[in-house]
Amino acid sequence: MVAVIMLLLISGCSESPRGKYTRLCMEVAATDDQRESCRCMAREYDKVLDKQEFDAITMIMDKSVKELKGRNADMFNMPGYVDYEGVDKRVLVSALKKMQPLHQARVCGYITR
Repeated sequence: MVAVIMLLLISGCSESPRGKYTRLCMEVAATDDQRESCRCMAREYDKVLDKQEFDAITMIMDKSVKELKGRNADMFNMPGYVDYEGVDKRVLVSALKKMQPLHQARVCGYITR
């Protein structure tokens, strides 16, 4: 019984990839529309990405958010370089390929340029 409770506590404290994506996105969102897009995209990505792909995306996002906060930049004027160390590039590319149709379809108000 105690072991089950401890397992529930530990698993309840861990952040899902969808939750991490939403949290990271919200950290740089400046408007209500951007915050709603963060929640929407997290739901949509959760439908098409496996855990490994979602983890790769959130790892890159985490590095990007740290870069943004360090430079006081905004999401649309981000420097072009993000450190990919520790990220499986094959998994990242697979995730980006799955995300691209969502962006092209303007799901969640995302507009490609």
